[in-house]
Amino acid sequence: MINPAEIPDAFGPFFKVLDIVQEHLTAIIPKAQDQQTREMFAGLLAELQARQTELAVIGPQALADGVAITNAELGKLAVLDLRRDALVAKIDDILARSEVWRADAEAELAVLKAQPVPEPDRPSMITGKKKAEVKLASGKVLHDLLMGRMGVPGPKVLGNIWENWPSK
Repeated sequence: MINPAEIPDAFGPFFKVLDIVQEHLTAIIPKAQDQQTREMFAGLLAELQARQTELAVIGPQALADGVAITNAELGKLAVLDLRRDALVAKIDDILARSEVWRADAEAELAVLKAQPVPEPDRPSMITGKKKAEVKLASGKVLHDLLMGRMGVPGPKVLGNIWENWPSK
C-alpha cells in the first residue's frame, strides 16, 4: 500500500517555477512600452495566479484520489495473489496424486503382463472338430415352399372391369 505521507511534494517544484515566472512578469509589466503589451502581460500574470491557486486546491486532492485508487487496486491484487497461490497448491497436490496413481497403474499392469493369458472358455456343445457344411437349397425351392403353405392359388382378381382385358 502507498502511504500518501511518503510521497514527496509533487507540486512544490512546479509552484517554485511558477513563482519565478510571476516575479519576472511582475518586473516586465512596468517596463512595457505600450498599453496593449502591459495589459497582455498583466492578463497572463492574473491567469497564472488564478491557475496556481486552483492547482493548489485540485492537485493534492487528485493526488490523494489517485493514491486511494492505487491502494484499492493493490488490495485486489493481493487477494488475487492469495487465490493464485491456493490454485498453485491445488495443482501441485493433483499432480502429486496423479503421479501416485500412474505408478499404481504401471505396477498393476506389470502384474497383469506377468500372468499368462487364459484360453477362452468353449461352449460344451462344440467339440474340437469342424462341422460339416450345410447345403442350401435354391431360392425357387423356398418360394415354392412358402407359396404352397400360404395357399395362394394364383393372381388375385379385384373385380375391376379392365382387369382381364386382352392386350393388343
